[in-house]
Amino acid sequence: ASENKPPAWPELEAASSSSILSLLDKPQKHYTAVVFEKESSYVGREVILDLMQYENIVVKRGLDVDQKLMEKLGINSVPSCYVFHPNGSHGLIYMQKPLRSFFSSYIKSLSGVTKRLSSLRTLPVSQNEDTHTSLNVWKEFDKRKMYMADLESGLHYLLRVELASHKILEGSELKTLKDFVAILSKLFPGRQPVVKLLETLQEWLVSLPLDKIPYDAILDLVNNKMRISGMFLTNRIQWVSCQGSKSLYRGYPCSLWTLFHTLTVQAAKRHEILVNSGFDDSPQIVLQVIR
Repeated sequence: ASENKPPAWPELEAASSSSILSLLDKPQKHYTAVVFEKESSYVGREVILDLMQYENIVVKRGLDVDQKLMEKLGINSVPSCYVFHPNGSHGLIYMQKPLRSFFSSYIKSLSGVTKRLSSLRTLPVSQNEDTHTSLNVWKEFDKRKMYMADLESGLHYLLRVELASHKILEGSELKTLKDFVAILSKLFPGRQPVVKLLETLQEWLVSLPLDKIPYDAILDLVNNKMRISGMFLTNRIQWVSCQGSKSLYRGYPCSLWTLFHTLTVQAAKRHEILVNSGFDDSPQIVLQVIR
């Protein structure tokens, strides 16, 4: 029974070569992902802990000491992730960057791998309320100025609220998100922690070899579940020049317009950044992507 579902506390020790070999061409009730790594590496253990709350998946560690096993599975470097599917098929997952966050996100995206119901209420109520409500205290502001609070609140709403209506992003929606994040990562004139988050999100979206991505995986990165130092996006809405006389006026639409205007100005000022980026170096690219 312990093979069919992960135990309450996962096995963090490396699996034996024989137990990994026994998975070859053998149908099972769940996926098994094996992270091959050096004995001193923590990537495998971190991925195991990341997937503790998920069903239909067992994650194991494999060490690079058994060269015959590595050769048999076609593994040339570590860390690497090898996935055994329920139907008996198996294969090495190609990752541009073999990072814990990429391995975890890929595994979470496998069809049938879902979060356990008992773990869905992990968000504190106060944080959840902050996410969806704005502060209704009227603030004096200079109409001639642009306020970073409006841009960051707009980004927060876009990535954590607006995008949450899509359980899975694929096709044209995924392409639009990738293009938009790519533009943001190059042109957003914000604080370093926000820029770093946008750059990390952009690298992650480009590196995942998937044609569909679950929103939960994107949210994990936006919330920095991987605890990457120096990156952060506020989870509070605080409109300044985008505040309205009532909370339902202005707000998010205003922040999107401000963001569009800001990115267009940045594209005109810093057009050399867009050269060789896969985008036209014209400021109009901002309009095309946001539209």
